Amino acid sequence: MNQIKKMFFFILSASIFMLGVVYDAKSCGKVKGKPIQYYINYEGDTEHKEGFFDYFSSSTGSSDSFDVGDCNKSNGKFIVLQMSPVYTDMVFSELGSAYGEINQDGCYIENSPFKFKDLNDSGFADFFKKQRKLITTCMQTTVTDSSGDIKFPEQQFDCSVKKISRNQVLMRGGNCYVKVGRDSTFKYKIDVNPDCTKREFLKQNEISPMDIKVLYNVFISSNASGHDVNMQYLGVIDGRVALLAGKELLPIASYMGTGFPNWPIVAGAQVDLAEVSIVSKDSNTSNNNNTGNNNTSNNNNKMARQGYVLKMPFVVSNTSFQACKDGICTSPSYFKFPAVAEVTLKKRISDQQYKVVDKWYQGVILNPGFLGVVNLERRIPFDLITIGDVYILEAKFSDIAMSYQLYKDGMKQMLIALESYSATGSVDIGEIGELGQLGTIGDFSHDLPDLPDIIIGGTNEMNAEMIKKMLESLRLLLDLSNSWPPYYSKICETSGKCVAANKEFNRIKIKFIVEGFFEDREKGLFVAKMGNLKKRQDSELFGSYEKSFTKEEWPRIQCQ
Repeated sequence: MNQIKKMFFFILSASIFMLGVVYDAKSCGKVKGKPIQYYINYEGDTEHKEGFFDYFSSSTGSSDSFDVGDCNKSNGKFIVLQMSPVYTDMVFSELGSAYGEINQDGCYIENSPFKFKDLNDSGFADFFKKQRKLITTCMQTTVTDSSGDIKFPEQQFDCSVKKISRNQVLMRGGNCYVKVGRDSTFKYKIDVNPDCTKREFLKQNEISPMDIKVLYNVFISSNASGHDVNMQYLGVIDGRVALLAGKELLPIASYMGTGFPNWPIVAGAQVDLAEVSIVSKDSNTSNNNNTGNNNTSNNNNKMARQGYVLKMPFVVSNTSFQACKDGICTSPSYFKFPAVAEVTLKKRISDQQYKVVDKWYQGVILNPGFLGVVNLERRIPFDLITIGDVYILEAKFSDIAMSYQLYKDGMKQMLIALESYSATGSVDIGEIGELGQLGTIGDFSHDLPDLPDIIIGGTNEMNAEMIKKMLESLRLLLDLSNSWPPYYSKICETSGKCVAANKEFNRIKIKFIVEGFFEDREKGLFVAKMGNLKKRQDSELFGSYEKSFTKEEWPRIQCQ
């Protein structure tokens, strides 16, 4: 079984999430399908009766079915549909595990500001198994072979099969096989097991309300044993399955009315700052006391014209209290969370006065149970940083839904700027202001498919095709959902203590002096030496303190 588990373990980069990506295969057809999203309600009231469930489409379009196509060249082989829950590891890479087991990579948060320092501490391994149990129990697939009699192994190691008619079967499980006949043409329809809309069934099977990102992977295999290491990959469809928490467990949003999922309006994530740094690729950085001196060499250097990169990673613990009622349990941290801060960079202009030199919203969408570091960045002009000056970097967390909306609005402005440029020839991103931020925002690198190299640190120019891909990818994110995130009422920490979420609940300030720059030859960067580090946190919920610290005391990910 260990060999099987290793075979079905897939690693997805956080910067290239495969949303509906398809691959050529030697037989059958390419699997094409829009995102599949299900929101399951189990509460009994006048609007949502017991046993009722809704299927909601995102505004980008979605479908609950897909075709595998004509498979006559694969006669005697098997089509495999695999449901894999997805999580983000401690360095914010997406991992999909078909058997609900996390990758034990020995990573932990050094100098963790939280109760937990690694995934074992937080109990994430058990939580992830619960995610797999939900999707393999509560999701089902109807498979139809339009050629006639459908053939399938009656005893499967990870799937239960029930024959509905001569050419149709109902399948539930993580890896489900049907046999390919000479003229087989398969159609798959995914929906909800009606039992999972019943409170008693959830209680008996210890299934918890939670929000899950799912991959529906499709393969051709030479056998149905699970031991075929040479399977042909037909494609993957992105999915989302959310068993919504009942109002007896957590306060839920009801203002959207019927026809929309009612999300919990209690959040349970704590966000702090990991190691802040300022870097540049310009060799003149280390030679000029006034880094705003933009000489001829700099003018010929397109990277230099973009200025510095201020690295400001979030260290996050999306863990919170458990809420249980009549044998059903959940947590605010079993659901996604938009971690967004209003950030300001201030520069000292006199002993007691500081001037705001830059301001922006920075954020990321966190998967349930995430514990680790998200690398986020901001490009800032050269003339804002001067050796010998003192700075304060401030992150303010408040009104979660509104902050996230402002964050998205900033991204929409980038769309407008991008569309205003001609799609002919090439465009230097240094000329489009904040467009260069796209590759440094975890939200986008995490969720968007087919980002051109410009977004992930490659070339500095875009052609018409790159612009087109960026526009499509941004629209996909910005129009993804009208109902999420909800307007949160409370944010809580692990003991269950909560404060109102519609006001500022945490403010973090980092004070430092830029003493100079040194060359990191391994990374090909010039890095600011930051001295006199001081941190102040003001939070009724997470505690208030002020302290001096050293570079070695920053929270950071270490892997054994």
